[in-house]
Amino acid sequence: MDNYYYTPDRDDDNDYDVEIENNTAADNEIPQYYPTCRYCGKQSLPTAPYNSQADANEAATITCDCFEARQYQQEKDKHERREKNIIKLRQTLDDFAAYCADRNTELGGGLHDIILSMGVAVLDGIIAQVSVKFRKMKVNINTNNKGNIVIGFTYSDGSKVEVL
Repeated sequence: MDNYYYTPDRDDDNDYDVEIENNTAADNEIPQYYPTCRYCGKQSLPTAPYNSQADANEAATITCDCFEARQYQQEKDKHERREKNIIKLRQTLDDFAAYCADRNTELGGGLHDIILSMGVAVLDGIIAQVSVKFRKMKVNINTNNKGNIVIGFTYSDGSKVEVL
């Protein structure tokens, strides 16, 4: 980028000397990519520096309002929610394993992985609800209206008295 400076000439007040300063840092700038929606071809002005044309096109597609781009946005949001819910499910089951260990009930023998797999099946809509009973524990896994996973744990000492 060139910067222009002028300084008045001391001999005549009406003449100005213009100096051009070349900036070599401008040669090292990242090339500017113009975002284009991959479905309708609508272009927009760059709002950030992009590393590639593909990154710029992704940004345009995310913000475009054409039908195909909206479908893409919904699928992408659904996939991101699913990944976040799987992370939450895994963290909750890890916490639950510690909870079980405190009550002398191990969540071992592949049971942790089985419950995780069932939770993922609930998230994917393959199974509507899962209820698992083992030892003194009961685990319920389902989703709410927002698509978030809901996990319920019940611990019971299991004493039962029958009165005649």
